Amino acid sequence: MAKKVLNDFKQFGSVRRGYIGINFTGLDAEQAKRLGVKEINGLYVNEVISGGGAAQAGLKEGDIITRVEGNQIFSPSDLQERIGRLGPGDKVQLSYLRDGKTISANVTLKGEESLRTASNSSTGSAVSKLGASFAPASETIKKKFKISSGVVVSNVKPGGYFDQLDLPQGTVITSINSNAVNSSADVEKAIASSRNNMVTVSGITPDGMQIRYQFQVR
Repeated sequence: MAKKVLNDFKQFGSVRRGYIGINFTGLDAEQAKRLGVKEINGLYVNEVISGGGAAQAGLKEGDIITRVEGNQIFSPSDLQERIGRLGPGDKVQLSYLRDGKTISANVTLKGEESLRTASNSSTGSAVSKLGASFAPASETIKKKFKISSGVVVSNVKPGGYFDQLDLPQGTVITSINSNAVNSSADVEKAIASSRNNMVTVSGITPDGMQIRYQFQVR
């Protein structure tokens, strides 16, 4: 790591970091149960930034990254340490689970500026508007609550709308503005359909209570 930093300063005058282009959360027994997945070792992909390396390599929300360069991942630091040694344009091999199958992909890392540009043009603003991150509801969760659509609130930002409403992680949002949602992209489209910035959110809390809130997004 120190060698990379020194070389970057010599060649570019600053540290050039490479980014995969995802938001993720570590998995443990509680988080896996909340998200309705069986795997407890790995990183759960909450969001894939459009135009980023991960998106171009085919990763999607709900994937579980289990290995980097063939080495098993047990915590976010396992991935971050490896990526921290690389720069924009470098490739990293990731293995991930999707629908019970293991898939491998070579991801080309992007620079911070290109990632910021991709993020600004993507559907990521739902996090800033609602103050939350979303992951597709698994089939296990859908069967549990007898629903056909939904996204799980995987993270709540302090001070955001969901935090003000005391909506906990693990809440399943089934529709926004009467539009069924199954991904962050669906959430963004539903918010875009708001009239006078009024948003109506329907869902189910982790303990099974149905909720419906209406508020104005500014």
